[in-house]
Parts: sequence; C-alpha cells; structure tokens
Amino acid sequence: MAVLVILGIGLVIFGGIVLLLLPDRPGGELSFRGATLKSPTAGLPLIVVGVAAVWLGYAYPAPSAGARPAPGPSTTEPRPDTSTTATTASPDTTITTRTTGCVIRVDHIGARISEKPSHDARELASVPAGEYPTFGFTVANWAGRNEGWFLIKVNGRQGWIVDNGILITDKSSACS
Repeated sequence: MAVLVILGIGLVIFGGIVLLLLPDRPGGELSFRGATLKSPTAGLPLIVVGVAAVWLGYAYPAPSAGARPAPGPSTTEPRPDTSTTATTASPDTTITTRTTGCVIRVDHIGARISEKPSHDARELASVPAGEYPTFGFTVANWAGRNEGWFLIKVNGRQGWIVDNGILITDKSSACS
C-alpha cells in the first residue's frame, strides 16, 4: 500500500511544519481503543496519524501484480510427491527438505510466500485465506532457532511459508 506510506510520510512532514512554524494552533484529542493522545498544538496529532499510516502501509502491503484474490488453491493442483532431499544453504542456515502430503490452513492478512525458506528471501505473492496442500517441508536454522517452512502453490506460483504459529492456523493430521 504505497499510497498509505506516501500519505503517512506527507502527514508526518506536514505535522512537523505545523508543530514548528505554527505552535499557537490549537490541538486536540485522539482516542483509539482506550488510548488517548491530548495535544496542545495541532502538529502532534498529524504526526501520530502519519506514523500510523506508514506503519499500516508497511504491515499490509498490496498484493503482488498478477495475484488474484482467490479464496484458496484450485482443486486441480497436482498432488505432492513423496521424495526426500537434503541441502545446505549456508553455514548459518541448514535446510532439510522432505515432502509431506499434508494440508495447511492459512488465514492471516499478512501471509506471503517466499522464493526460499528464509526471512531474507524475495516475497513472491500474497496468500489468500484457504487450505493448501504442501509440496515440501523444510526446517531451517535461523538466528540460532529452528523454524519450519512449508512449500505451497498460490495462484500458480510455488513458494515457502513459515510455520510460526501465526500465519498457519491449522494443519491436517498428515503434517505431524
């Protein structure tokens, strides 16, 4: 949501100008979910709203080009195979890959698939809420802790999604 980020940056800059050049302008009060911000000048609430807009723009980016807002994968996708492989990506990240045949449920607005099972990897697509058969499972050591990654297909693109307890809300019994 680049528009939200640009709007937020504009509000922060405008709020800073108002705060510095027009300190006598009356402020107001912002309340959201029990939190209240009172300001004697008008600039501070503009800055707060701008920071919130920038955060929302980064937290919920727009879907990648070509991604369809489908409710989930099509039922004609190929079944996962049962092959097993193992590779090492780097001294810091050891990857062991095995295909599982399990089905995962994704139900998170920020879910994305990545090119590789790594937080540094390029994001390929947004993952609409739905159930997805897995085509592989990888355990990668990242910053001293092991993380599970599932290989799934979304709108014709195959990529990795981290099993961090937030993005994946349910797994079939075959995933154990």
